[in-house]
Amino acid sequence: MVTAPQAAASPLGVVGLGRLGLAIALTLERAGHAVVGVERDAARAGAIARRTLESVEPGVDRALREARRLELRSDAAELPETGCEVVLVAVATPSTDEGGYDHSALVSVADRLAAAGPQQRPRDLAIVSTVMPGTTDALARRLAPLGWRVSYNPSFIALGSVIANLESPDVCLLGVADPAAAERIVDCWRPVWKREPALRVLAPREAELAKIATNSFLTLKIAFANAVGDLALRLGGRPEAVLGALAADARIGERCLGHGFGYGGPCLPRDNRALDRAARELGPEGFPLGRAADAANASHLDFQVRRALEASESDVVTLDHATYKPGPSSLEESQPLAFALALARAGRRVRIRERPAVIEALRAEWGDLFEYEVEPRA
Repeated sequence: MVTAPQAAASPLGVVGLGRLGLAIALTLERAGHAVVGVERDAARAGAIARRTLESVEPGVDRALREARRLELRSDAAELPETGCEVVLVAVATPSTDEGGYDHSALVSVADRLAAAGPQQRPRDLAIVSTVMPGTTDALARRLAPLGWRVSYNPSFIALGSVIANLESPDVCLLGVADPAAAERIVDCWRPVWKREPALRVLAPREAELAKIATNSFLTLKIAFANAVGDLALRLGGRPEAVLGALAADARIGERCLGHGFGYGGPCLPRDNRALDRAARELGPEGFPLGRAADAANASHLDFQVRRALEASESDVVTLDHATYKPGPSSLEESQPLAFALALARAGRRVRIRERPAVIEALRAEWGDLFEYEVEPRA
């Protein structure tokens, strides 16, 4: 267990109170920090201020109800006057058609901080959002003359366990140009941590690359495990037995080495594509390993569909979730959903057991293509 130091007297700023940003703000507040959150969406900000916002992320609703040191603002330009010396930015960076990230929200935050004018003492801006390599340095060139040190401090989280991941991270990754910035940012997180993570302090471009490369590696491992499991089935063997033997080797390990649906969701696929995009900016070959993982992921889905279609046509195929993995409510790039669609469009009966909100979203898009059953634990 980490011995938590006294939380900083000055408040911390958190810009962007979406699913990740709100969890960050509440986790920091619960650890003893005063937090000034910036949210431009008036409806969302109002619900947060009234403590009535409902989140699908475990622990967020309770933390919000209990928060006593969370202040709301609508403009990042107001942060310096509140006394915030460290500002974490967790705004959305959606994927672009070219495979990179749209940094416009991040640039807008920089615009507002610049509008606050030169600072009398150094302030730290830590980018939490996933960005393309070179983004932190570009913002630093703009804000450094105004007294801001710009660093990169991404969060390694999974939907459905964001607060737990923030409290018990495997690694704290920092991309900094000034060691003093790293020390200041780590001091913000130490009261949060239940155990000391590995601390890795890199140059900003190195840290930006390490973040997207981490998720790209996970796609490789998941795709490899499913490909080996599929081969075991074709040979008449048991995927879990073969993969269990691989997992026993300490160089491989068991995490992300199961046999099941392929990867999907809002993080792994896009980070995999972003790594290829970053590589293609340096040469036409790009990052072929990432593209191979995506191809294997698609091939695995085809294999699953073929096997299901070979079964008796009278059988009802029942799925216990249509989301990209059990727990989170996201249907983004969901392989279970793609599997269900392929079977239903081939004329098979597909029953989906899900939570009411997910069923509502499925009905809105696909009507009665599927049969539905409310998940009993919903």
